[in-house]
Amino acid sequence: MWQKLTHWWEPVATFWKWVIGIFAGLVLAALIGVPLTIILTHCPGQLSYQADQCVGVSDAGDVFDPALADVLGKIRLENQRIEALGQPTLSIGVLVSMPRPGDNPGLAISTREQLEGVYLAQHLANTLSTLGGTPLLRLVVGNAGEDTARWQSVVPDFIDRSQQQGNDRLVAVIASGDSLTPMLDAINQLFGAEIPVMPIRLTANQLSIDPSRVSFPLARPTPTNADQVRAAVTALKPSTRTALLVADTNPNDFYSTSLAAGFRASYPDATHLLIQPAETYDASLGGVANTMRGIMTSICQSQPDVVYFAGRSAALADFVRALPLRSCPNQRVRVATASDAVIFAADVGRDSSRNLARGLESNTEITFTALAHPDAWTSRPDAFLPGAIAPLRENCADCFRRLFGDDTLTDGSVITGYDSFRVASDAIRAPAGVNDSPAHVAQWLKRLHGPLAVAGASGWISLSDTGDPVNKAVPMLRIQPDGRLTFDQLVAPQGAPCDPARKPPNC
Repeated sequence: MWQKLTHWWEPVATFWKWVIGIFAGLVLAALIGVPLTIILTHCPGQLSYQADQCVGVSDAGDVFDPALADVLGKIRLENQRIEALGQPTLSIGVLVSMPRPGDNPGLAISTREQLEGVYLAQHLANTLSTLGGTPLLRLVVGNAGEDTARWQSVVPDFIDRSQQQGNDRLVAVIASGDSLTPMLDAINQLFGAEIPVMPIRLTANQLSIDPSRVSFPLARPTPTNADQVRAAVTALKPSTRTALLVADTNPNDFYSTSLAAGFRASYPDATHLLIQPAETYDASLGGVANTMRGIMTSICQSQPDVVYFAGRSAALADFVRALPLRSCPNQRVRVATASDAVIFAADVGRDSSRNLARGLESNTEITFTALAHPDAWTSRPDAFLPGAIAPLRENCADCFRRLFGDDTLTDGSVITGYDSFRVASDAIRAPAGVNDSPAHVAQWLKRLHGPLAVAGASGWISLSDTGDPVNKAVPMLRIQPDGRLTFDQLVAPQGAPCDPARKPPNC
């Protein structure tokens, strides 16, 4: 208790060091004429300044973005606490892709919340004997910059740490970012070094690996895009007969292309028609807003029961802004999409112009398959283990509410970050003994299914031979005109979510 009282101010102090340092730099520049670019491009510790960001690996002592000062400060204190105990310790890397300040505020918030979930799971794993006791688990956080473009400033360091022997060896990496080419390059580099990877919100099917490998280094706690599409189609088919696909064809965006491929494969059948041709755009070329105005004409003409949007939140915002301008305002437009829409919902809440709100109010509804939502816990309690959700739900000293106050759980970021660490810690602290190398952790991941499935806060996590979750619970959420997310229903690729105790088993 005394240690907590004496260190409560340290995360705050870290933030103010940034502010004071910048202010001092401005004063110094004014006094001696030093160019501001030299003063303002300094990064702490071993971090380097690239493309207007501090990138590289920090042991959480070096804050690479002020928006993360609080959670990185908590991670630093936890690392220091367990180091002082002098017990066996292993490290887990966390690869994040922070956007440049102001570029993508929704993604920045989501990244912060994911780290909050990771920290909460780390702290509990190191303090609760019910989650195992040894080894103690340390976090090493690396920023690969916007769109993971600077991954080479992080991944080689993680690989070096994985090859060390003894205490603090890195044995797994949690990865956060978008399913773009640089992220896949980074993960493939980790795969090449046989380092297990636990993606937080990377859902593209292209991440899945060949099951013929002797062992796999992927453990995905969240549903793939193919699974999200199958779950969405299961929910949509009873109330629809025709669908129009609106899809991003950017070849470097695996999230969008895998959604489109999944919907083309899953929706059409003897009684369900996929309207041809699909409406496509390429977000990498610009001019998306103008394209969406043209797509409205097609929607009015074809009158689909549902529009499936296979694209990212920025393009979805352009689509929504065009809705009030369509020539058929009396025709209800029902839109379904996937998990990146959580970023769009956050943007709706911040949109002071209300252009997005007006779009959502124009005889329209948007639902999407999310990665997690706390209302699922009360709607379908049979799909969750009470002990797995308690630290996120209750108001105890080491629970999420006490540690992070008013931060939300509704966008699923905290929950999925928490579950990614839980998968890693379960594979390290195996019932048969400690797995203290990346190779041993990768081997044990093949055991995490059926009776050894991980009880996640987002639902049971039972891994297939490709490292993907089997029949993972998928919440369907609705976006309100003020950006609020309301829970609609809990679905799964095969109807009922994974339940290891079910007879016959469904995961």
